[in-house]
Amino acid sequence: MTTPPAQFDALAERYDAYNAVRDRLAPATARWLASHLPGGRRAVDLGCGPGRFTPLLANRYDRVLAVDLSERMIRIAGQRRSRPNVTYERRSLLDLTPGQDGLFAVVVSVNAVHHAGHLPAVLAQVGRLVAPGGRLLLVDIVNPGQWGDLDWHVGQAFAAARHFYDAGGQDTDAAAEVIRLLAHPRWLEMTLADVPPTRAEYRRWAWAAVPGAEVTDDLQPLGLQTAHTRPPQ
Repeated sequence: MTTPPAQFDALAERYDAYNAVRDRLAPATARWLASHLPGGRRAVDLGCGPGRFTPLLANRYDRVLAVDLSERMIRIAGQRRSRPNVTYERRSLLDLTPGQDGLFAVVVSVNAVHHAGHLPAVLAQVGRLVAPGGRLLLVDIVNPGQWGDLDWHVGQAFAAARHFYDAGGQDTDAAAEVIRLLAHPRWLEMTLADVPPTRAEYRRWAWAAVPGAEVTDDLQPLGLQTAHTRPPQ
């Protein structure tokens, strides 16, 4: 299922605040990305949201294109994470093509490709944006099997809040930001309707679309993320 951008518009501020907590207290995703970014001429951030990782790309690549369908997310990114070498555009990640946009030394997407449609087709399309010798770096959510259970998601929200409360040394503000997003009725409604692939499905489709991909699991504390990369060719 493709998530309507208006859903993200309504929760953009909460999403940005939540990610600030997550990246401060559980920076594994940023560290994983940084370890796979050798630098170069052009990079693209697909489904960039409020520009969470776009500055990391801007520090290592000459030019960065960052796209997202949510108007509010792109506005926040431009206001809070503007860089001279970054262009933010309100576009679907599926709209980019080699003919129109060229090829990129690195194609990055974090927690976005499962929102865009049937994963095998999405992986094939974004893979075509990678320049020869370039890298495709994808991090995404996986379904552990209980995705359709509302109570499970509420439990996950409070488990995450407790994790960040403890990780921050009894940080009540961090815990509150987690609950404000993950237990919000609109977020829960959107999450239940947008089911990601299982870890096994993601691995199978990633290896089919990106032969030789390296797959890393559990980049976030509750173990719902997987990531893969296309190594230099």
